[in-house]
Amino acid sequence: MLDTGLYRPNLRYGVLRFAGPAARDAAALRLARATAGAGIIHVDDMATAERLCRQLRAAGDSACCYHGKLEPATRRARLRQFRQGARRVLVATPALGGGMDRPDIRFVIHLRLPASLQDYYRESCLAGRDGLPAQCTLLACPPCDGVSAAPLAAYLRGGACRWRLLLAGLGAGAQGGVCCGQCDQCGGAGQARPPLDLAVLLTLAGERVLFDFPEDSSKTFMAEFVQAR
Repeated sequence: MLDTGLYRPNLRYGVLRFAGPAARDAAALRLARATAGAGIIHVDDMATAERLCRQLRAAGDSACCYHGKLEPATRRARLRQFRQGARRVLVATPALGGGMDRPDIRFVIHLRLPASLQDYYRESCLAGRDGLPAQCTLLACPPCDGVSAAPLAAYLRGGACRWRLLLAGLGAGAQGGVCCGQCDQCGGAGQARPPLDLAVLLTLAGERVLFDFPEDSSKTFMAEFVQAR
């Protein structure tokens, strides 16, 4: 069985890889707009936070950004707006920390690679504190595959249940071969793997398409050579 102290069955984990930051950022915007309910997008820096926030608002979404260069009063006001439901999406840098007590967060998207698996667990677990289903997705680019922290690298590679990899990296582990049944690796009812949609794939990746293969390798192809079957 999965460790019940850290395991939260309502959280559905997944990792998506992209050929570059532009494709990754576009996918984050698509995912945020397509997911109902409130959510947080974690990014590296102020410029990215403000840019993604502008793009979400230009698309008609209710969003605000949070970073360390805002005045303290502005930071407090934006957290209050998000907590009280006046803003649906919060785009935040590491300045956010873990002080978010909104229970009904339905998605947490990471464009920023966490420093450790422990940090990722802490930040992603802001989702679904009301016990209802929530999605935790890490969007990675190829340089992320070279991370030095072994547990985080293993989580990014996949090849096994994301929850099992997460718990193992936290030192909790799981017994036997039981998996969560819903992450992107298990492909259960909670998160079945969608069929390949070439039009969507090319929209996300531009001229290059990055695929993961079962042998834990990734290869990039020019879009013109990729054909739907």
